[in-house]
Amino acid sequence: PGFGQVPFNPAQAAPEGTGAPLLKWFMLAAVVLPVIFSVIGGVISAMGDGNEDVQAAGGLVMMGGWCFAPIYFILIPIWVYQSWQMLPSAYRVTGSGKMVSPGQAVGFMFIPYFNVFYWNFIISMGYCDALNYLLQGLGSAKRAPRGLALAVCICSIIPYVNILVAPLLWLIYAFMTDGAKKEFLQLSQNPAPAV
Repeated sequence: PGFGQVPFNPAQAAPEGTGAPLLKWFMLAAVVLPVIFSVIGGVISAMGDGNEDVQAAGGLVMMGGWCFAPIYFILIPIWVYQSWQMLPSAYRVTGSGKMVSPGQAVGFMFIPYFNVFYWNFIISMGYCDALNYLLQGLGSAKRAPRGLALAVCICSIIPYVNILVAPLLWLIYAFMTDGAKKEFLQLSQNPAPAV
C-alpha cells in the first residue's frame, strides 16, 4: 500500500454508492446545448436579413441556450460528491495519504484560490489514486486517468484556457473516470474467484 493507504481487504471494498453514472450525460448536455442553440440562433438571425423581429428571435434563441451553461457548474460538485461517496470509507485516501470525505471534497471547492491552486489537484488526482488502488486490489488492469486529471487541473489555472478548454477536459475526465468506476462496481459485486 502507498503512504496512508490501508492494506487492501476485499471484504471492506464494497462501494457505498453508485457514483452517479448518468450525471456525466447531463454535464455533456449542459456544455453542448448552449453551442447548438447559439448556432441555431445565429442562423435565424442571419435569415432575418433586415427584419428586426426575426433577428430578435434569433438573439432570444441564443440567450435561451446559454441558460443551460450554469447547470454544468452545478453538476460538477454533485458529480465530485457522488464519486467520492461511492468509495468505501476506509479507502477514501489519496496517494499522499490525505483522507477525503465527500463533503470535504465539495466544500473545499468553494474556497477561492485554494480550490484552483491546490484542492482541484487533491480531489481529481487523489480520487484517481484511491480508485486505482481499489481496482488494483480487485485484480483489474483498468485505471482512472490520473494524467488527464493533472492536465485538467493545470488547464483550470491558465486564464482563457480555463474557460475554453478546461470544461471539455473535465467532461472527458468524467467519462473516463466513470468507466473505471463502472469496472469497480462490477468487480466489487462479482469478485474474481480466489486461485
